[in-house]
Amino acid sequence: MQNMINFAAPPALGTKIYKGDDETVLTLQSVQPHIRANGQPGHILTWAGSDGREYTSGLRSKSVGSKVTFFRCDLPQNQIAR
Repeated sequence: MQNMINFAAPPALGTKIYKGDDETVLTLQSVQPHIRANGQPGHILTWAGSDGREYTSGLRSKSVGSKVTFFRCDLPQNQIAR
């Protein structure tokens, strides 16, 4: 399987890529230095998805990890389970 993300160096903030086979567009928001488990320096890239999620990756990756950063709820505030 080909790497979805394959950069030799951190790309510029604002770089846009497509996530896999769907139509989600990822926009690079930040680049953080990181020390890998093997002691080598690396980077963690944080992407904002057009689907309202935040994604993270390294410079080379077959996929991206995600977490929900925005959740839309159409219920009145007093009907949301806590």
